[in-house]
Amino acid sequence: MKRITVSVLILLVCLGAVFAAGRTESTTTQPSGPVEFSLFIRAVPDFVPENNPWVQQIDAATNSKINWIVAAPATAWEKRNVMLASGDYPDVIMLTDPADAMYKQMLSAGKIVAVDSFLPGATNLMKYTLPVSWNAVREKDGKIYQIPRCTIIREDFWVNRKDWREKLGLSIPVTPADWITYAKAIANGDPDGSGAKDTFAITDNNGLMTGTNTSNIKNFANSWHAGVNWYDDGSGKVFMGMFHQDGRFKQVLEFYREMYKVGGLQPDFVSNVGATIKHDKWKQGVVATNNTFIGSIDTDLTALRKIQPGAQVEMIPYPQVALSPSVAKEKQILTQTGIYNTWAITDKGKDKAEHIVKVFDYLLSDEGWNLMQFGVKGLHYELVDGKVKRLEPAAENFFRWQSWAMMFRRPLDKGFWLKNTIAEIVPLQEEWFVKSIDFIQNEYIQKGLAGFVSQAEIEFKRSDVWTTRVNQVAMQIIVGQQPLEAWDALLKEVYAAGWQKVLDEYQAFYTANK
Repeated sequence: MKRITVSVLILLVCLGAVFAAGRTESTTTQPSGPVEFSLFIRAVPDFVPENNPWVQQIDAATNSKINWIVAAPATAWEKRNVMLASGDYPDVIMLTDPADAMYKQMLSAGKIVAVDSFLPGATNLMKYTLPVSWNAVREKDGKIYQIPRCTIIREDFWVNRKDWREKLGLSIPVTPADWITYAKAIANGDPDGSGAKDTFAITDNNGLMTGTNTSNIKNFANSWHAGVNWYDDGSGKVFMGMFHQDGRFKQVLEFYREMYKVGGLQPDFVSNVGATIKHDKWKQGVVATNNTFIGSIDTDLTALRKIQPGAQVEMIPYPQVALSPSVAKEKQILTQTGIYNTWAITDKGKDKAEHIVKVFDYLLSDEGWNLMQFGVKGLHYELVDGKVKRLEPAAENFFRWQSWAMMFRRPLDKGFWLKNTIAEIVPLQEEWFVKSIDFIQNEYIQKGLAGFVSQAEIEFKRSDVWTTRVNQVAMQIIVGQQPLEAWDALLKEVYAAGWQKVLDEYQAFYTANK
């Protein structure tokens, strides 16, 4: 959660004074020539709109003249807020997400245009925007005022050193007990041939509990329904697995403690600071297994093979755990929205709203999508035997800023996410790309919590219990400094710090929206 600074609060107050009340409905005009409109975008300094062939191509294809207002990523939202508060804002603005405070202020002041009437004709926007993303931006009045910029919603699994496993004559681990056996063999079997006990099954981050959700322990916890995901218990009652009052997270801590005992958990994981450290350890050939996105495997494997040329990989699902009947009927609830920023049309662009939506729709058409990914044909790329060949150095210049200036994505486009740079693992990537997407569709309840922000949870996560105690106790249990029962005492601290209020807010929202 980003802290709202005093300056932003002042801007919000100023904005409220500038804007008049009442929401704005979109209107339609029929342009006779190029439609000129201004657009605010968050992009790196390499993106220069003037005399830019990519920009010119969009204008020509959509009968437009777009005036780009570009802000650097580090200062973009502050610059946008100043523009909005002063009243000198563009026709189209980029927002962080549906909970953007400035969006809420503008919406209540009637300075954001509803786009519902144009969406049925925007076939590409509708096709390539995830349904959960549309649900997340729909307001209480039933209308849509933001157009999502989508990204993939997926479940990541385990990439494993197949060459190490086969060298030691091991089977793919299936149960938690298998994982312990596997971890012990990796720690003691010298799979890298160094002659030292310097290999481990897994590592993790120092903030394995309260930091980024890329922690391995949080993903192992999914097997016990004990992670940071939210669940419906089968009767409509919601809970977050890690803080379930039955103490089920102790099973995960016990699993990690056993991994640590047999030497399978890299001992210096306590000092691993930073979201990417555990990932880096895998690329450095230190650990056998890491939870990661299948689209990153080829890049990671390329880095790994510079150190260990014979490295081979495979993918492994979550451990299979024998769950009680009551736990087995629980269903995970989707909280991801798939939204990676949104677009909104302001009241200044209301007479051009239909045209702007058509421009956005074009960018997700087949022609527009090629332009988004590869740049201008003949300048940034050419087709050779039906395949894209990037033209250097023009393509390199384009890709310096393309990822930031990419206004839309086809979120489930396999060709976008899988670069196919290592031919031998392409079938593996294609197989698990589908599995990672299907897992979300099959294992999660799609409606009810996507995009929800609990104010009580925001307050809870500022408490010492969350920022310090949860991670501290978990670490102490794993390394044997405290018994498993210490987690029971920690749960009492969690609820005393306001967790019940968090549960109540999630429950109320879920009940109203499922």
